[in-house]
Amino acid sequence: SGINAELEGELREAREKQDMVGRERDELVSCMDGLERRNGELNKHSRKQSLVIKEKESRLVEVETSLSQANQSVTQMVASLGEIKADAKKERDHIIAEYEIKLMEQGNKDTEAGDKDAEAGNKVTEGHHTALEMKHKKLETEHQ
Repeated sequence: SGINAELEGELREAREKQDMVGRERDELVSCMDGLERRNGELNKHSRKQSLVIKEKESRLVEVETSLSQANQSVTQMVASLGEIKADAKKERDHIIAEYEIKLMEQGNKDTEAGDKDAEAGNKVTEGHHTALEMKHKKLETEHQ
């Protein structure tokens, strides 16, 4: 009877340990379920973030491409403006050169006309001088 009581005590302890192990196992299973749920949520969130990142990367590539094209357009416009400016300068220089040539030609004509006027003036002066000399001679002759 003492052995039975001892065995019953050990059996009771074994059952209590088994119950405790069962409760701990249930808690662990519950924790595992919670971790798996949280892991699933994190994976879902991670996939969403990956999609958002891919969309943003795609948009960034579009923007970079657009900026590159705009930059090329601006570069071409600057080059065109440079050519237009160079052409305009050549045209302006050509017009100025033509105007200067016309001014020089007009100056030459004016100088020629001035020379002719001076020549004519000299002839008139010579004529007056000759006439005065003749008058002087005539007066001398009459005086003598």
